[in-house]
Amino acid sequence: MIKKILIILLLILGFLVWAWWGYRTDNVYFLKLASQPILKNIFSEVNSKIYQRGVVQINENKIDVEIAKSAAAKIAGLSWRKSLAEGSGMLFVEGKSNYYSFWMKDMLFPIDIIWIANNQVVDISKNIPVPQGNNLPSYSPDEPANYVLEVNAGYADRHGIKVGDKVKIEVENK
Repeated sequence: MIKKILIILLLILGFLVWAWWGYRTDNVYFLKLASQPILKNIFSEVNSKIYQRGVVQINENKIDVEIAKSAAAKIAGLSWRKSLAEGSGMLFVEGKSNYYSFWMKDMLFPIDIIWIANNQVVDISKNIPVPQGNNLPSYSPDEPANYVLEVNAGYADRHGIKVGDKVKIEVENK
C-alpha cells in the first residue's frame, strides 16, 4: 500500500515538474497538450488552490481578485494567461511598504499596476505593454507600497482611479 502511494506521489511530482518546465520554456508539445480541455481543468483547479480570492474596492469600483501571497503565487502571477476578465485582477500582498519592482515576463496582455499603501492608491503604472523580445523593463512605484494590484490596461482611466483614492481589501475565508 505504501509503495502504491509513493508511486502516485512521484507521478504527481513528475507531472508538476514537467508542467513548470513546459510553461517556462515555451515547449511547443507541452503547450499543445496543455490546451486540451482535461488539462485546462486541471490547471484551473491548481490555480484555485494557489490563490486566495477577495475583493478590492477603490472608490465605488469593486474588483474581484486572486490574491498572491506565497512565493510560488507571486512568481506565477498573471504569466501565460491569455486575458483577464473585466472587473477582475490579481492582488500581490507584500509584508511591508517598499519600492517593489515588477516585470512583465511571460505576460500575454497589457496591464495597469495600481500600487497601494495604508488603504490608499499611492501610484499607478498605466498601460504597461506586453514585452517584445528580450526587452524586460521593470516597474516600481514612486512611493512605497505593500499591495500591488494588476488589472487590465486602461482600467484605471476608464474608472477614474487616481493617486490618493481610498482602498478597501476584503479576503474570502477558505
